[in-house]
Amino acid sequence: MVNGLRVLKNFHIDCEACAFDKQHRDEFHVVKDRKQRDTIELVHTDLCGPIQTRFLGGAYYFLIFVDAFTRFTWVYFLKLKSHAFEYFKQFRNMIEKKIGKFIGFL
Repeated sequence: MVNGLRVLKNFHIDCEACAFDKQHRDEFHVVKDRKQRDTIELVHTDLCGPIQTRFLGGAYYFLIFVDAFTRFTWVYFLKLKSHAFEYFKQFRNMIEKKIGKFIGFL
């Protein structure tokens, strides 16, 4: 398809990294007892920052909540790391009023 490109036949490289990369990998086994069965049963959270460049509104941090069942995500932008607990309480109140359920594990 390309003029002037020589064709390589039976070209084999003995590369340890390539051989390792092609090895079979087993799947991760999911423990069924720990699998979430309902929304807001398990919520993952992370607080990231400080970020060098500010977000809109002057925030250096962001707080993220992810529902393990639906993968629905909420993000809050924080100017100070110490505001994280206040945003968590705001998130918890919003979820409990909107869905009518309590957060199981966070």
